[in-house]
Amino acid sequence: MRQKLSDKDYVKLGKQFQIILDQNYSTLKPAWGARIKVATVRGFFTGIGGVVGATIGITVLIAVLNAFGALPGIGQFFINIANQISTGG
Repeated sequence: MRQKLSDKDYVKLGKQFQIILDQNYSTLKPAWGARIKVATVRGFFTGIGGVVGATIGITVLIAVLNAFGALPGIGQFFINIANQISTGG
C-alpha cells in the first residue's frame, strides 16, 4: 500500500526537485545554435529528397502510361496523358 505524503513531505520533495533543476540547468537548457543547424540541414535534405522523389515518381508514371500506349483502343488516351505530363501542359 502507498503511504500518503504529508504537506511537509511535499515541501521537502519540491525543494529537492528545485535543487536538482538548479544543479542541472546548464545541461537541461537547449543549445539553440545546434538546434538551428540541425533543423537547417534537416530541412535542406527534406527538400532535396522531395524533389528527387517527385522526379522519380513522375518518370515511373510516364513509363507506365507509355507502356499502356500499346493497348489497342485506349492506347492513344494514355499517350496523350503522358505527353501532357511531359510538356507540363
